[in-house]
Amino acid sequence: MAIKNIIGIKTRVKRLEREIRNKKRLENKKYKKLRYKFLKKNIIDLVFLFIFGKFEKSTHIHHSNGRGFWLNDINYFIATTREGDKWIHRNKKLAKELGFITEAYYKNECE
Repeated sequence: MAIKNIIGIKTRVKRLEREIRNKKRLENKKYKKLRYKFLKKNIIDLVFLFIFGKFEKSTHIHHSNGRGFWLNDINYFIATTREGDKWIHRNKKLAKELGFITEAYYKNECE
């Protein structure tokens, strides 16, 4: 009897894991489309321009509130280059002051 319960629990866990993977796959598919449209509209890397005074074509998206729940929320997207994104993550305190990182993200990552 106990073995059947364990096998049943394992089966349910596997089914839940599969559902989560499928949901994540759909979110990533939606993200790719949003990312493409966002980068097409936001050509210039504002971080690089603001910090270094140079024009660079944006190739990355920085998520100012983190990726997790807000992965597909374009209100938290910042078009940047890889170097601009690295600068944000290396200088979190200044990036927060400049608005490249939200208060909630800063508290979660830095404290």
